[in-house]
Amino acid sequence: MNSVKFLQGPLLAAVALLLLVAPAEAVDWEPPQEKKAIEKEIKRTVKEWDQLSGNHDLVPQRRRRELIRRLGYMPHKKSIKALRRILRKEKDTRARINTMVAIVRIGEVKDVEDVYKFCLKEIKPAAPYYKDVYPCYLGYALTYTPLDDVKDWIVEKPLEHSNHVIRLGAIEAIGLLKHKLAVPRLIEIHDRAAAKTGREGTTIRYESLRALGRIGGEQSEALLLTAGKDKDWRIRLAVCETLLDHARSEEALKMMRALFKEDSQILREACAQAVGRNKVEALFPELVLTMREGNLRAKSAAYESLKLVTGQDFKLAPDVWEKWWRDKKKGKLTDEGKFAKGERISVSTYYNFKIFSDHVLFVVDISGSMKWLEAPPQRIDVAKKQLVNVVRSLDPKTNFNLMTFASDMHTWNKQGGVPATKENIDKALVWIDKRFLPRGGTNTHGAIMEALYNNPKVDTVYFLSDGLPSSGSMEVQEEIIVALRDANRFRKVVFNTIALVFGKSRIEKAHKYEDPQEMGAFMERIAEVTGGQSVVIDRPFFDLDD
Repeated sequence: MNSVKFLQGPLLAAVALLLLVAPAEAVDWEPPQEKKAIEKEIKRTVKEWDQLSGNHDLVPQRRRRELIRRLGYMPHKKSIKALRRILRKEKDTRARINTMVAIVRIGEVKDVEDVYKFCLKEIKPAAPYYKDVYPCYLGYALTYTPLDDVKDWIVEKPLEHSNHVIRLGAIEAIGLLKHKLAVPRLIEIHDRAAAKTGREGTTIRYESLRALGRIGGEQSEALLLTAGKDKDWRIRLAVCETLLDHARSEEALKMMRALFKEDSQILREACAQAVGRNKVEALFPELVLTMREGNLRAKSAAYESLKLVTGQDFKLAPDVWEKWWRDKKKGKLTDEGKFAKGERISVSTYYNFKIFSDHVLFVVDISGSMKWLEAPPQRIDVAKKQLVNVVRSLDPKTNFNLMTFASDMHTWNKQGGVPATKENIDKALVWIDKRFLPRGGTNTHGAIMEALYNNPKVDTVYFLSDGLPSSGSMEVQEEIIVALRDANRFRKVVFNTIALVFGKSRIEKAHKYEDPQEMGAFMERIAEVTGGQSVVIDRPFFDLDD
């Protein structure tokens, strides 16, 4: 039985809202409207939170997060008071972040400032940035304010703070809030960062430009047009991603046409995504050209954007798209293209993902839990069979590599990947047979960093795991997401994730790490923050005998 559930990632990855950590909206609860009913519900909600506050198992933790979310939908001084107390007492990282969001959602400036002060106290100057998890999520929380005076306060306080993490979060928040009064300050911050060298200054410039692009206006457009000619491709990337969000001038279209011709496939893909998101028909020819000349990821982005711009679907057939465009301009559209044969590019599939990538890495969890189920088939057997099948089906032009992880990581090809020739496929299959021996913990963070840093040509990762992080230098999910987002800010590697969660473990100690809902949500966040897709496999529907 096929029980795959796809969770689509957005076209633009790595924005603050993709770091969503709140639980799913409850379908059986609506916030009360009358004052007495609100006070009664607040009292009941706080009482239940107090009863669960000492229990750190996954299900009670998830319930506490939901209770905190509810408080954030009941604007009342008693809600604010309760949330402030929870922020001090709560031990679960995600619940605390949910509390920050809840306070910002219903609070005034003084309440939001308390969240800000809490985050400042959590900064650890001697620790790696990802250990400052609450400051890293401050910008995300600030995007929930509905109040203009809070937006003004963000410009005056967090946006001017000397701490890089605080300022970066404020830049992204103010851009997502589209606060026009922030434009002069963002331009000043960008110009000061332009005088600096190193990644920190480049990151500030990049995010400032993205924020200005989201806000729009003449000043923003003027700076983006200048930045489009910058010698640093990362600065030009910000222009590709956001110039079209508001700008439609001839100068803006001319700039985008030039960026579409860049050698960098990351820039071409970003341009294609921006055109589709904003449905800019004037750049139709550039999309068709990208479908002809881009790498597989850029071709796929152009195809998806062509569908958004036109409402048509002529598959990956640039000749048909071009003919349709010529006919449209002549005013004599036909359905001829719809009867064209299927995709002009043959691609392999893996767990129903189509592999639109020239440089792909398959990462598979081989921790002990992959062979802990009470009844067959074991997860390791399903994972092995699917990996063998996809490796055998790869196009010879595709460069691929393999990696397994448990407590430690092991990579097949130390050079970062090879073409999928018959000789290389045979060698890979031998390696799979030797490596797929389950044991050890689940070092998710280590596997992600290994995939990014030791595979410099890879642009797409297929990441399979069956459990929550249980080993390595980092097990807190929110810290892992922060570290991934920062490491991947300019790499733009897409992680498509497979949560293999079918079956019940017979090992008692595994229960802490085998909550299918928690696991699926974590893998979804990994995919979301990199612009990928996620799939949850909750039943062993694969036939292991075929």
